[in-house]
Amino acid sequence: IKIRLHDRSVELVVNIDENMPRILYGDEIRLKQVLINLLGNAVKFTKKGYIELRAGFEKMDETHCELRMSVKDTGIGIRAEDGKDIFSSFTQVDTKRNRSVEGAGLGLAISRNLVEAMGGTISFESVYGKGTTFSFTVISGVEDWSPVGSIDRWVSVTKDATFRISFLTRDARVLIVDDNEMNLEVAEGILSPYDIDVVKASSGAEAMIRFQERKYDIVLMDHMMPVMDGVEAMKKIRSMPGGRDVAMVALTANVISGVEEEYRKMGFDDYLGKPIEPEAMEEILKKFLPPEKMRSVDEAAEEKRTDASVPLMTENLNDYIDKEVGLKYCMGSTSLLNKMLAAFVSTSRCDSLEQLYREKNWDEYRIAVHSVKGTSLNIGATALHEEAKAIETAVKEDRFSYVDENHAAFVAYYRHLTALIEEHLKTLS
Repeated sequence: IKIRLHDRSVELVVNIDENMPRILYGDEIRLKQVLINLLGNAVKFTKKGYIELRAGFEKMDETHCELRMSVKDTGIGIRAEDGKDIFSSFTQVDTKRNRSVEGAGLGLAISRNLVEAMGGTISFESVYGKGTTFSFTVISGVEDWSPVGSIDRWVSVTKDATFRISFLTRDARVLIVDDNEMNLEVAEGILSPYDIDVVKASSGAEAMIRFQERKYDIVLMDHMMPVMDGVEAMKKIRSMPGGRDVAMVALTANVISGVEEEYRKMGFDDYLGKPIEPEAMEEILKKFLPPEKMRSVDEAAEEKRTDASVPLMTENLNDYIDKEVGLKYCMGSTSLLNKMLAAFVSTSRCDSLEQLYREKNWDEYRIAVHSVKGTSLNIGATALHEEAKAIETAVKEDRFSYVDENHAAFVAYYRHLTALIEEHLKTLS
């Protein structure tokens, strides 16, 4: 939603009751779909002012509460004669006034059905020409009644502190295989504090050459690569001398239930989700490196190896990048984060996304969006990551109307962010 508002004079406001129970139990997917439908319609109809998402609750019994949520906008509003059919299928209000707004008003019938399936109700209030408020309730289970507190505070305390490595290595070597330069840099940045000899390959074919040249303890293999994918490359390396002795770990952004078992069936020893979490990488190293290649490190020595300071960023860039998230994926290193920002700019896929969209080459388009999803989170560009994730899912599910509706705003936001990063990098030089 934030991406779609970036070029408008519209503020997105979020108000969450600080007494909201910390852990709820319910249908997350349906709830998200309702919110996306309502917020999406608010974006379509609001050219200036604000959009407010508000959430509260009412306790029902010891294990349930009624969630009360609303989306309010300062858009064009709904005329009284249109209101009576607003939740009917395929109703689009004020067609004349919204001729340029494709799909305006759709999704409300679906939202009503979803809300009712969750034991709730949905309604609206509107003043034509001034704005609209959609309100709905759903029944939710409660697993922890302790108050969630301030959302700003909650977000800050749930972000991981800078990760500290717990050991160093001697004579350890890891091969990283990924067709994305930025992913290679990130993985190398995470491994370098361990004193690991890191070798990089940008394709399955190059990985086979590198594997022939030297002996490795672990191979980190990206699953989704062009020409020769990670599974084929892994199998070819397994057939080479020493291929059965090396630990093969798949790198994947598609982390879902049962994925570990699937990768083991393919022939991998384990997997790592992307973007790579430093903690998860350390667990892989502990699992597969021989004990004789690991040595202890004291905290004082480690402090000298990392830089947890926050990089200087322009005020505008701070609005687009969550520095805490970026530093988390860069081992708390300012210099590595700035290196990742430079790689993000140099590997921009804006032009290719535009071309692939025009050609309706959905397979290649999905792969490009998939890449943006990973690289954006590596630098802390969480909003871009979430929109890339949504578009990738839409392509997978053949929901091309969603892509048509969101592609232009997605790429425009991507270009704008890239330009802001370029300005930031100029200040460093």
